[in-house]
Amino acid sequence: MDQADRIGWMGEPGSAGEVDPMDELAAFILARVTHDLKVLAGAGVMPAQVGERLLTECEVKRHLVARVQSIDWAYAPAGNQDYRGKIPELLALPWAAHPAYNPDWAP
Repeated sequence: MDQADRIGWMGEPGSAGEVDPMDELAAFILARVTHDLKVLAGAGVMPAQVGERLLTECEVKRHLVARVQSIDWAYAPAGNQDYRGKIPELLALPWAAHPAYNPDWAP
């Protein structure tokens, strides 16, 4: 997938389906990633390595959110871990100064 395709790709990752509308933190992260991609698309000229890194970061965040949401947390080994909250909390941390960021999400 080339850079233009990656900037234009706004669909949610994952094969299992949709983002849970009740998952406020995941929705926050995905909205910030979408915003970052739109800003990046309009950024004009920037070093290719920087643009590529930012695109990759956005893709990784989307895929991590989708992966966390797809886990069956009711399954005992998965449910005993703190990953469900910790991974999205860490992903959201770069936007801690954003007005929609909830301080309760701080790791």
